[in-house]
Amino acid sequence: MPSLLQLTDCHIYADSAARFDGVDTRASLSAVLAQVQSRLQSRAPADALLLTGDLSMDGSRASYAWLSGALEALAAPVYAIPGNHDDPACWPRAGRGGFVATPAVVELPPWRLLLLDTRIDGVAHGALGAAQLAWLERRLAQPTQPYDVIFMHHPPLAVDSPWLDAMGLCDAARLWALDGLAARVRAIVCGHVHQVFDRRHGGVRVLTTPSTCVQFEPRSRRYATDARAPAYRVLELGEDGTLTTTVERVAMATIQSSAPRR
Repeated sequence: MPSLLQLTDCHIYADSAARFDGVDTRASLSAVLAQVQSRLQSRAPADALLLTGDLSMDGSRASYAWLSGALEALAAPVYAIPGNHDDPACWPRAGRGGFVATPAVVELPPWRLLLLDTRIDGVAHGALGAAQLAWLERRLAQPTQPYDVIFMHHPPLAVDSPWLDAMGLCDAARLWALDGLAARVRAIVCGHVHQVFDRRHGGVRVLTTPSTCVQFEPRSRRYATDARAPAYRVLELGEDGTLTTTVERVAMATIQSSAPRR
């Protein structure tokens, strides 16, 4: 049974002294990774670690260099896709991590992971675009495994926060209209909104995951943060097509501003 871990919205800066709404994003990610590493060492290893965008806050080479070093100790394959804050050209596929060449397929029988890029250069909202939608429709028509799960940054549904929904996936209607989507895809797993969201649409489960740093207040009309702790998501993909998932939070007391810098 494939086991996946999803981390998202790390917002690492080039400047180690920079803060996101007062949060040291390097320290908070270090605390999350320490908990992930403990999990990997004490239980069955994960088949993949998915990083679903906004890994950097400033899209800088220095931020990705630090992130690559932070990921070195993890005993799991890493697949990263960009978010609206990222610059894929600044994190080449060398060393630990690096953005995958999207769209991409990862085969974990009897499941297939479909990795998509919703980033539009210079803006906060996202889109899949005609070429990527056509690629996805072809893959749905040519299944190589019984079950599919999609990973991308921007969620394809409104999350009931007007300020966040204004920078969602602008071609979501075209995604939902694809032949085979409802029949083939068990879930679409996203980041971007810094909160837990779990809803079904057209028979497909849509999940978003808290950030490894700052959380956003659910159902807020304007920008507002939430005091809940950083987190990551665990996904267990059943042999029968069932998907079970939990969100694991990290105690804020474990996040030290003196976390190692790279």
